[in-house]
Amino acid sequence: MNLYKVEQLHNRIIKKEEHVLWLRSIVDSAKSPRLVQDKVQTSIDPNRLSRVMSEVIDEEHELDQLRAEYLELQVKVLGKIEQIDVDLQRKVLKMKYLDFKSLPDIGEELHYSYEHIRRTHKKAMQNYKKNERYV
Repeated sequence: MNLYKVEQLHNRIIKKEEHVLWLRSIVDSAKSPRLVQDKVQTSIDPNRLSRVMSEVIDEEHELDQLRAEYLELQVKVLGKIEQIDVDLQRKVLKMKYLDFKSLPDIGEELHYSYEHIRRTHKKAMQNYKKNERYV
């Protein structure tokens, strides 16, 4: 199970949420009058509005599916991480792959040097992969 997939999926969700917000702003702007070349424009092309609203529905449905997939993946990854015997290794993997923190930030937060965290991460990844083979 690729740990990087968690972050990739998280980033896809963020982009999709931003896109939905942008689409919703188009729909909202259609509800309020606008000033265009000294004239008040109160309507938007009904066909365009219908297409945008349909896209909002489709995007929100896809967003729900991505969130469900993301949650399922997080649970699986957390289960695999919990199988690692060394507490610090588990902490580093959780912080890196579930909280999306960098190794220097993890070191600072846990009061370890970057080099120590880097070595711990390497060992943790070896243990993660080893545990993955035996499941």
